[in-house]
Amino acid sequence: MRLASLVREAIASTLAQLVPALVIAALTLGMCLTTLLTVGRTAAAQEEVQATLEVAGSRMLQISDTGGDELLTPAVVDSVASIGSVERSLARTTARDVQAASVESGGDPVPLWAVRGELAGAVTLESGRWPRAGEAIVSSAGAGLLGFDGPVGALESAVGREYAVVGTYASRDPFGALDAGAITPAAGTDHLRTLTVVMTSANQVEASQEIVLGIVGAANPADLTVVSPANLAELQAQIAGSLESFGAGLLVLVLGAGGTLTGLVVLADTLVRRKDIGRRRALGATRGDLVMLVTLRTAFPAAAGAVIGTVIGLLVTLRMGATVPPDFIGGTAILALLCAALSAIAPAVVAATRDPVRVLRTP
Repeated sequence: MRLASLVREAIASTLAQLVPALVIAALTLGMCLTTLLTVGRTAAAQEEVQATLEVAGSRMLQISDTGGDELLTPAVVDSVASIGSVERSLARTTARDVQAASVESGGDPVPLWAVRGELAGAVTLESGRWPRAGEAIVSSAGAGLLGFDGPVGALESAVGREYAVVGTYASRDPFGALDAGAITPAAGTDHLRTLTVVMTSANQVEASQEIVLGIVGAANPADLTVVSPANLAELQAQIAGSLESFGAGLLVLVLGAGGTLTGLVVLADTLVRRKDIGRRRALGATRGDLVMLVTLRTAFPAAAGAVIGTVIGLLVTLRMGATVPPDFIGGTAILALLCAALSAIAPAVVAATRDPVRVLRTP
């Protein structure tokens, strides 16, 4: 029998026997709805935890040079920035106080850092332009303390060095300390004291830390102070693993229960309609045709139930404030449909292998 004929026959048979079809659709709907309300919310919670732990602060490695060997040289800083697992990095000197160079501007002193690295990775330029050597940009808060109205004026250090202000900025996470003052490109004579590195992923912090420390190459570990979220990255992996195991167990339980009940419904339907199946077999239908017919007769209402259950589950989870990942939503519908179709194969094989003569003789 051709596939098109089987499909037409399966549709007609499904419409002729609405009760088992509705039960199968209801079971599949229940599988999808239960999966989205349990495993789906777990997946949404896992993504939220992942996003929370993946903020820049949990991916930050900070190294401070506490000795006098000038370990954080420009070459070291540039080498660290070129590591594939490094998203952005910035090295800075110890802060020194500066104030407005103009007496008329007045204002309080603010800290100034000489920095080396990609400034756009640490701050967002709000007005003006990026500074060149001998120039500076100030934070919005720093500009207010200095009495500046935008990127104008100049800064003067205690030793009389001036920096023309060419822009204002707001810091990016995790460089919030820079909001307190101003920054200027580091000169060759500046002693870089602190290197802040943001990794692309929290899972890469531990491995990348070893690489960075190897590049720094401190002969005496006491010359460095290292602040690392490696323990947080380990906690992230543990939480993600626990949520995945819990979700997988729930998914197997829901689909297993739904598939078992669907198989029982199909078995009962084939027993009730054994004469119809035996008649088809006697008229020349092959066992494969009968198995395909019963499977399609199960798959059609299951598909309808999967779509309805997925839509209802999505609306309910959204109303509850959980955002289920889109790939999980589609995967739920597909898994429920496959589970229902596969559960129909065993009863279909049993019905197709029975002797049609004996079945037709049964009163």
